[in-house]
Amino acid sequence: MPQIFLRLFIISLLMWTPFAQAQVYGGYTAPNPSSPIPTDASYRGGVAMTVGTLTYQAWRGVGVNATVAGNVSIQMADGSAIVVTVPVGWTELKFSAVGINSSGTTATATYYDLR
Repeated sequence: MPQIFLRLFIISLLMWTPFAQAQVYGGYTAPNPSSPIPTDASYRGGVAMTVGTLTYQAWRGVGVNATVAGNVSIQMADGSAIVVTVPVGWTELKFSAVGINSSGTTATATYYDLR
């Protein structure tokens, strides 16, 4: 019985953290104003991306349907690049990307510019 009270107390404390105090930005909920990462928005569409083509419009995210796990080098809208590791299956990455770099990408996958 005391364990349940401890759990309820911890949950009530977590409710007062910045992550629990969500704000709505243009139809999606951000965990807090200092880190506006979309958490519950649905996508309206997607365009297949060809690896090495870096001219896509930076929309709301990148969808990866990997048949072989590996690294994905994402070219960001500001010109920087990041590398993330994806597992086999579907992965949604909340990055505004202009493309997938051929250099540094080892995952065998189909990529989508999510809108």
